[in-house]
Amino acid sequence: MKIIEKIINEFLKSCCGEWNGLQIFLIPTTLFYLLDGFSVARWVSGILTLQIQFFPLVIFVATMFVVLFAIGKQYTFYIKPELSISPKVRRDLMYEFVFGIHKVIFIVLMAFMIGYVLSSFLRYFYSVQMVTRNTYAVAVHVLCVFMVFYQYTMNLWLSHFLKRGYQPNRAKAYLEVYMRRNKVAFIRYTLSMIIVMSFSVYLYRILIIQLIAPAIELLFVATNVSLKFSVIPVSSSFGHISNVCVILMAFIVANLLFAPIMNLLATLMKRLHPLEDANLGRANA
Repeated sequence: MKIIEKIINEFLKSCCGEWNGLQIFLIPTTLFYLLDGFSVARWVSGILTLQIQFFPLVIFVATMFVVLFAIGKQYTFYIKPELSISPKVRRDLMYEFVFGIHKVIFIVLMAFMIGYVLSSFLRYFYSVQMVTRNTYAVAVHVLCVFMVFYQYTMNLWLSHFLKRGYQPNRAKAYLEVYMRRNKVAFIRYTLSMIIVMSFSVYLYRILIIQLIAPAIELLFVATNVSLKFSVIPVSSSFGHISNVCVILMAFIVANLLFAPIMNLLATLMKRLHPLEDANLGRANA
């Protein structure tokens, strides 16, 4: 069982660890290099027109996968051996995180519902058109990107206090103290992390466009075998859920391709962390 658990943990680290997933949330078009664009376009157009009744289901399933991805990302942080977090504390932290992320989702959904009701009211009574669909798409895009940025940056800061033996709650308290006493260092390094994370996405974009996508096309021309994920025309709930799962598999493959770039830059960022300095001990925290 321990071997299976170790394999699962390593797989989760490769798929959800560090800032993995940012390359898709920040530049969603990079995912389409791994998908059959025609089949996806046909499926999406069907959902938005003739099969609009399945649209809420697709959104619900996609949201569920995003939530599970965020939970998996946090789990891969807590299981790092250098943090020495006991299973009981880890379980309590995961409960707290799951509750917190659902609270955020509830607030976001309420905001979307209020926006929808308001736009419907203005359109019906005052003939005022609000671009709600584009607004929702941009809002979801920004939220997903912010989620990855926030999770990684905060986890990296906390990890240096956890490695010193502090309990999670005390580590958060010491981090707040450090932020107040070292505002410039905190802001400078956090911005550096964001720049490096964004740069890694740019490197992945070059890799997928210049190397991986041409290799997939060349293989298809030579062998008539396509490595791209393809969705199928469906007319049932199960079929639409299956298509979302296909896109999820493409997302996982994209994360596995992005992992080497991410791990290389993550190692560099950890070594340059200001709290790696031995002089920044407990007294300065």
